[in-house]
Amino acid sequence: MSLGLPHGAKSEGDVTLPNALEVAPRSVQYKWVEVYLLNRGLKQTDKDSIVVKEERSHAYREELAMFFEQLGGGTVTVSEYAVTLSAETARNLGFGRDGPYRAST
Repeated sequence: MSLGLPHGAKSEGDVTLPNALEVAPRSVQYKWVEVYLLNRGLKQTDKDSIVVKEERSHAYREELAMFFEQLGGGTVTVSEYAVTLSAETARNLGFGRDGPYRAST
């Protein structure tokens, strides 16, 4: 298990976000997002938006998008194999080009 998510075939089974995130303090939720985006987020040098390629179920991508929206306060879109955080959402979470997490990557 990594970040509370199971290893193995990504499209098999009903994978969901870790249940503990629902009741975790905001600081823990933000830390989970930080680690997730540092590991999975595809950052572009000329844009603040972030794309997360995700081959899990559509339901999982929707759940992930809603979680990012709740914490980031911006728009997050879901496509067939990705979740895209708008520039506003990425900046609000510290992942804008001038944010603390982008400076270190």
